[in-house]
Amino acid sequence: MPKKRSMERQTAPYLNGICFLTAQSELSDRSILDITMEVIQSGVKWIQLRDKTASRHQLFKIARVLKSIASANNVTLIINDHVDIAMAVDADGVHLGQDDMSIIDARRIIGNKIIGISTHSYIEALEAQRNGADYIGFGPIFHSSTKDAGLPKGIDAIKELRFPKAGYEPISIPIAAIGGITQDSLVDIFNAGANAAAISSGITITKDIFQNASEFVGIINNHFGIKQEIIENTDLIDSFSNKPTENDFKNTLAWQNAMELAVVCNKEVAAFPVSASEFLRTGIERTAFSIPIKIAQGSNELSLMLSEIETLIYLANRLNYISNKKLETIMELIAKIRIV
Repeated sequence: MPKKRSMERQTAPYLNGICFLTAQSELSDRSILDITMEVIQSGVKWIQLRDKTASRHQLFKIARVLKSIASANNVTLIINDHVDIAMAVDADGVHLGQDDMSIIDARRIIGNKIIGISTHSYIEALEAQRNGADYIGFGPIFHSSTKDAGLPKGIDAIKELRFPKAGYEPISIPIAAIGGITQDSLVDIFNAGANAAAISSGITITKDIFQNASEFVGIINNHFGIKQEIIENTDLIDSFSNKPTENDFKNTLAWQNAMELAVVCNKEVAAFPVSASEFLRTGIERTAFSIPIKIAQGSNELSLMLSEIETLIYLANRLNYISNKKLETIMELIAKIRIV
């Protein structure tokens, strides 16, 4: 995942060309983590954690889990606004607003990690470029229902950044267009000079988020001639052969159950009372997110780790941190992993 700055003119998609801005779906009450996992499975390689309603503590917890998921799937994780949270979870970078910390100050803290910033005009884009931003978000290109960022600028505004009037400095760092972008307008924004599309409700607006996100990825891959990977979770499943076997299927099923286990455990830990011991919190989270990795690696430590998570979950249940009903759900998932 890129972490070095580059001021060279970009002619290829930046971070595979699509950034998912985390959001809950209007069509369901599914969590941000659930939705983001589906988006990642579709092939999206760039996630920006943005949740204006969450407290800083809640955001930190979500970011910590997303970092584990992103690392396991070779996905770039950017944290919106909060440089401290980005550093605390070792995210790949931070995205700033015009009213947030300056790029220069953020760079002193975050070093060579990625810094992006929202811009709404040529002047703001130029300032960002001169101050060392790795990319800019620019928009809104079209009307957006997600965020009120002013009147739509239209596709020509992207061209004006790339090819300004004579005597003006062109914007040569990557541009992530944002605001009301759909599958129908995706190719147009790339033809205008954008290197990525930042999308939120355009992906979550449907019940089948995985299929919708996959179609966005497919359009970008077709436009740039990128070969679609059959298995995106390379860090987790690179031990599987190209030709599926019965054993591969079993391993994949076990991995899927393990990822579900990790998400369920994280939700439960997030609801623990403040008095809960940090040892119990981190023990459950660390073990739960290590299990899918061990499955993919074919590690002989899997049985030991399943026993460890069982012990921790039973302890949490005895302390009334986890309900009996949720205990049954978790134990069923562990049993499924063992059976496979």
